[in-house]
This record gives sequence, C-alpha cells and structure tokens, in this order.
Amino acid sequence: MERNELIVRKLGNLVFAIAAAAFVGSTGVASAEPASEGQPAPPAPAPPPTFSPFMPNSSQGWCPGGGNGGFTGLGYCDGIRYPDGSYWHQVRFEVPFAGSQLTLTCVVDNGSILPPLAPPGGCGGAV
Repeated sequence: MERNELIVRKLGNLVFAIAAAAFVGSTGVASAEPASEGQPAPPAPAPPPTFSPFMPNSSQGWCPGGGNGGFTGLGYCDGIRYPDGSYWHQVRFEVPFAGSQLTLTCVVDNGSILPPLAPPGGCGGAV
C-alpha cells in the first residue's frame, strides 16, 4: 500500500468517525416532542436533596462545622459535631500525576492539627 493511499484511508476513517459521533449526539434531541394540548405535561423533577449538616462537602463549599471549600475544595472541611463530640472530617489534596485525592474520616476534636479517629459508635453510629 502506498503512502498516499494510507493517508487517504486514514482521513476517510476520521471523517466517518466524526460524522457518526455527530449523528449519535443529535438523535436524542431531535426525537423529543412537546406535550400536546390534550395531554398533561410530564411531572417536574424532584428537587435536589439538601445537604446534611453532619456531612461536609468541600467541592460545594458546604463546611457547616468549619474549614474551607469552594471550587477547588483543597484543604479541610468539617461537619457539625454529634452529641458525643465526633464529627466528619474531609480533607482534599493534590497528588502529582494522580490528581485530587479525598479522604473522609470520623474523628474527635482533641485540639490537634490531625484529629484522632473516633471510637466505635462515633458519628451517629456510623463507625
């Protein structure tokens, strides 16, 4: 097979792949039909669930027990404390070549930078 034939064949395959992707991506939208006058509209989707005050979510900036969050979510984020003093502690950090890493642990506050793990029964019985 000559070099020019190989290039033409590869370009043909590329054009076919792009056309197929465009067709598949557009079929779902093209087939949607609005409700007619005699039929009721489909039900509205359920509202999103609210965040639990005990469970932090650093990527959404939800840190009711303290910490930071936001778009990057880097750092720590805490939930509010349970009656026994335990709470959920989320830490997000970057690792080279691996990306963002996330840990979520049930801990107790002893005043240190690295709080120790909660005993069994902590965080509302989750551990």
